[in-house]
Amino acid sequence: RAARGDSVVRATVLSSLYTTNYNDWQYKLGGLLNRRIYPLLCRRDLAMNVERAKIMLKICRRVQREKNIIVTVPEHRLSLENKAIELASDLTMACDFKASKKLHEVVKFLWQYGREFLDESDEILSPKYQLIYTLGAPCNMEGVQVRWEIHATIYESLARHSSSLSKSFSSDVIELGKSLSDVHENGYIGLRLLEDSKKCEEAYDAIKKCIVDDILNGQSKLKVILNKEQRKKWQRCVMGNGIGNDVKDLPFHEQIIALCLRGMLEHNVLKTVLFKRWRVNYGNHPTRKGYKMAVPYRAKDVAAERTEFGHPDVALSLTFAHYYQAGLNKMELRHAFEKLKNKGNSYAKAQYSSWVGSENVKVMEGFTSYEGVNINDKAFFEEKLYPIFRNNMQVIRFWLFELVLPIQAKQFPKKLLSTAPELCRSSKLGKLWTAVTTGFSGTDDLSLLLPPTIVQENLDSLKKTNGIQLKNLLREENNDYSNLLNEDTTKELLERILFKSPHINVVLDVGALVLHKSNRGFVESWLSIRKDMDAAAFFEDSKVFVLTQGGTLLNFDESPHSHNMSKCLLYLDEIHTRGSDFRLPSNSRAILTLGKGLQKDKFIQACMRMRQLGHGHSLSFVASHEVNCVLENDFGLHQSRHKDLGHVLAILEWTISNSVKSLCSLMPYFVDQMRSTLVKANAYNNFFIDSNDISLGSIAKSCIMDEILELQHLYGQDYGDEFLFNIVDHRLNGRSLFGNSRTQLQELANSLRERFRRLAHNIKQPCN
Repeated sequence: RAARGDSVVRATVLSSLYTTNYNDWQYKLGGLLNRRIYPLLCRRDLAMNVERAKIMLKICRRVQREKNIIVTVPEHRLSLENKAIELASDLTMACDFKASKKLHEVVKFLWQYGREFLDESDEILSPKYQLIYTLGAPCNMEGVQVRWEIHATIYESLARHSSSLSKSFSSDVIELGKSLSDVHENGYIGLRLLEDSKKCEEAYDAIKKCIVDDILNGQSKLKVILNKEQRKKWQRCVMGNGIGNDVKDLPFHEQIIALCLRGMLEHNVLKTVLFKRWRVNYGNHPTRKGYKMAVPYRAKDVAAERTEFGHPDVALSLTFAHYYQAGLNKMELRHAFEKLKNKGNSYAKAQYSSWVGSENVKVMEGFTSYEGVNINDKAFFEEKLYPIFRNNMQVIRFWLFELVLPIQAKQFPKKLLSTAPELCRSSKLGKLWTAVTTGFSGTDDLSLLLPPTIVQENLDSLKKTNGIQLKNLLREENNDYSNLLNEDTTKELLERILFKSPHINVVLDVGALVLHKSNRGFVESWLSIRKDMDAAAFFEDSKVFVLTQGGTLLNFDESPHSHNMSKCLLYLDEIHTRGSDFRLPSNSRAILTLGKGLQKDKFIQACMRMRQLGHGHSLSFVASHEVNCVLENDFGLHQSRHKDLGHVLAILEWTISNSVKSLCSLMPYFVDQMRSTLVKANAYNNFFIDSNDISLGSIAKSCIMDEILELQHLYGQDYGDEFLFNIVDHRLNGRSLFGNSRTQLQELANSLRERFRRLAHNIKQPCN
């Protein structure tokens, strides 16, 4: 109905669901209603010129005229607007005012004639996501190699003390990625702090002490040479007492170490990193050619496309964490040895000696010295060198220092930011924006953090949805609960849970517990247990496949199981437990995994993959060891509060608690995003009159922000807790944003300040 010839209908969907939605709508709308489906693609690496912008505008007008539909993803929409501004900036070599002017015509056309639809709108509008274009000449981080040394030193200390820390604190506090017996002699075990543990702070204090003591006692490669008085100042700065100015009269090398350690330890950068789950929250990008730094993950083994960590020390720390746990692949290790060879014979001998120093001499018999190494011998390299050195922390350190960080660990002086609130602009921001936006979602938990340009208005017929979902969930048949005990959660899930549960035909891995196998590997193992089933369905990237008992791989839509899944298992990984639909048999039972920090909206979305929940479909819950400890200690999992629903009630309370924590932690990000949106709207209202070079250049200058590059500015201030509404008042102060004039945007900023004064008057957040 929306495509009537007077507007451009554009549907924005999650990236993970783009392919399936596009194909589904192409079949239904194209095949049945004769409406064409157009993609709208825009990425930074796609060159843009006047001709291409003209073609894009022509397509938009054709879509409007012929009543067709555009399907796109949030990243491409935000990139389109960023690209238009970037082309008008003299900070980039791609500066092209003519192309910017034409692309702004496209943007303006969509602002004025757009009829926008957001599928899974609460996820699309979440403050978790933003798009950044870095601008200006890349420069080294302050401290350069000293800063890298600090991150390497931290992980070497963690590896050195992991055994004693695990003995001092139970597995309820510190989670080890591998058992101590399985770790390579010179490798990193993979240590993670369990955020909800009661002794978390005590364990973190112990970790900080180990790191600082190792540096001061000369047990690390990072040397600090100070007299007694200087040492006091250095320690005072590192341990967070006083301010960063305390180290101004120290040697530059020691200043850099003190400020960076202050940030890592006392500004809680390291704590944030140690809370993250490898391969769930971060890892390398498997398909981004040439890029080796760690990137954010949207879900288990799903790297966020063209996204990087904005904080330089988080990016560095997680890069070390990833490679120390994953090891080097054969090509990376070969490059490390080739680089070693090019460094000169005497240096290579000394460096190689440091690599083999802690290795088993018997295992290395014949190549304990550099002269015995021949990387051109393929069998020798793959059978001898690779198994020994792939996880060696010294080798990985060398590879990162020589081949990755000098090229990729860069900062940029400026940035251009696009955020979720820019996906739902309205006339509240100014006369330029008259497009109407409508969002759809099965949950509304993030309604408190919706931009003021869009309002949660549930249909009368759907106001009871939340109650119906809870009613269907809180049933006796869903009160089945198990917990995993081992670090290899995949193996235990298969052998202890699924092997003994032949009635389970669906696994909803919303907790991301299947970490040690690929999706295909998991269903292969599951099929080997379930000989009574003919096949198993699973996602590979954004496509659904069916694997048969005979090992044949088919497209799901082309298989007989697409219409009858009575003999077909189903595995949904974390990212596909939202928005995917399958016609499951009426008696289907699913296992739903529970992982760290699972929030109610994500939990309910996963539960509702069982469309007939409460009417034939049912659930069993399986928790990780970390989650089980929280449920037992904080939510009375095994207390008989309710005879038949004790487990599912505790789980539900836990997910609600996680949602509240998440809302509080997201509030500062939301405020910063709204500040950016208001500043950008103000620039367009003031300068976007006739799209000439001067006005476009003024818009670019107003929208582009400075990046914090200096350690003193980043970590030199005090760090502590502040009331959230004070932070909001500071960030959304109308005078600092718009001067003394009382504008429509200032009123919007004031309404946001009032919203947070009402919602968060007693909530504190850490800040400097």
